[in-house]
Amino acid sequence: MAIKVVYENKAVGVTGNVTNTASDMQDFVDLTQLDDPNVVIKNYGTLEGNNWLLKDDVLILPDDLTSVGMGLWSTQMSNDDGSFDTPIVVTRTYNNTFTAPGVTLTFDTYNNTFADRVNVKWYRDSTLLYDNDYEPNSSVYFCEQNVVAYNKIVITLTHMNKASRFLKLWKIDDGIIREFYKDEILGLTISEGISDTGESLSINTMNLNLLSKSSVKIIFQRVQALKVYNDNELYGTFFVESSERTLNNYNLLTYDLVGMLDNNNFYGGIYNNYSAATLVSEICADLPYELDESFNSVLITGYLPIMTAREALMQVAFVLNAIVDTSRSDKIKIYPIPAYNALNLVEIDSDRAGNDSSELTEAPVTKIELTAHKYVVSVGDDGINTEEIYNDILNGPITSTFSNAHFNYSITGGTIISSSANHVTFTGTGGTVVVTSNYYDDKPTVYSSYNPLNTANSIPNVKQINNAYLVNASNVSSVMDRLEDAIYNTNTLDVSFILEDEKVGDYVQIETIEGTKTGQLININYDLSGNTIYANCTIREAYDGN
Repeated sequence: MAIKVVYENKAVGVTGNVTNTASDMQDFVDLTQLDDPNVVIKNYGTLEGNNWLLKDDVLILPDDLTSVGMGLWSTQMSNDDGSFDTPIVVTRTYNNTFTAPGVTLTFDTYNNTFADRVNVKWYRDSTLLYDNDYEPNSSVYFCEQNVVAYNKIVITLTHMNKASRFLKLWKIDDGIIREFYKDEILGLTISEGISDTGESLSINTMNLNLLSKSSVKIIFQRVQALKVYNDNELYGTFFVESSERTLNNYNLLTYDLVGMLDNNNFYGGIYNNYSAATLVSEICADLPYELDESFNSVLITGYLPIMTAREALMQVAFVLNAIVDTSRSDKIKIYPIPAYNALNLVEIDSDRAGNDSSELTEAPVTKIELTAHKYVVSVGDDGINTEEIYNDILNGPITSTFSNAHFNYSITGGTIISSSANHVTFTGTGGTVVVTSNYYDDKPTVYSSYNPLNTANSIPNVKQINNAYLVNASNVSSVMDRLEDAIYNTNTLDVSFILEDEKVGDYVQIETIEGTKTGQLININYDLSGNTIYANCTIREAYDGN
């Protein structure tokens, strides 16, 4: 196995928030290309001394360079000794403050031509934080300097490694991309899981122990991704929850993109035949996700209170009968729960299955009570009910939030700034402010299902699900069918086997010491630091009570 962990140790959010200027550049130069990861720069032939080799990858420079990837080209060439008559200065001014372990300069990698004498200054406003000289020895060079909260960098380039050459600076990255291989990875374990009932969204995790060969200290930022590869296949994307360092030894606890959803609040609202695809997009915001196209035409009706984005996505997935998972991916994948099919199981034969297995049988659930919700405008004997939200002296802005849905806000003595079903922000100028609104009532209905395997001697054990806010009369039947499959079967198996392509959610057939077992993989734990991937897994046996 070829294990690799890639960490982009970069300043977060720089793209679109930096302006570059240069003291010397050709007319065709577009300095925004220095920060655009999508720009591709090709090897164009020029009349620089000893530069145009007769190779297939050398291209004729186009007449029209509009939208052509070029990076920064200087107008002056280096002298016979490699120096410039006038130092070339690139200034980066940021719209915010950023933190990074240095700056990476990418020059002409086709011809290994680069500036070999560089000065970099980091500023916070007018305060000079660091002033360092560097002597690059390759066309991609990292200027190391851990800098916290800078908003300007001045890069001065005075000398090239070759005579009679333009400065060709292709990219500037605030930080560095680090790659760790098996000789630096002391331990790497991954846990993947799903909720078989859909009442929560499981968070995949990775524990990583690194012994870095580089003397450059690694600053692990919580919003920067660690990507794990096995034989160039992506095995997961994770974010640092905590890190511990002793010299060059790092121990990291990480979580996936579902865990990242916990960092964001979602303000919810009342939804009436609202596009599920649009709601998922609003919940995931700027986090990458992939929604199965079968959900594109699904409509959502119900209510979501203020909650974390993870909780909100769980509410949507619950009524979509969907799995939410990030296993072996760089995005949140949302797709239908696969149906059990005895003729289409992933087979794990005795050559891959371990010798040990254990079975857990929980107390049988005799009844499921699933509450469907209907949200209606609250009406009393005198018409639509009105609630007084605020009545006090107020000078300045304030926000009120609610645990039930409101609408039609009204204010006297102040100004409403913004509002939604779950909040209103308003301001006053020192006098009495009164805010009122109308609101919705929840009209719940409890639907019941009885376990067909109940007997006269069954001990009552009721599973109640009350807070699935998007369950309503139109979808309660499909949700109940899915819950019956998950809840009425109380047998789970802990097994081990050599992992190949199996993922959580798959239905598998595995050979155990007690014979052949079938069921759905709901948890997989494995270690990638060895030569073979042994997985410890939990399988919920297939339900056969229909």
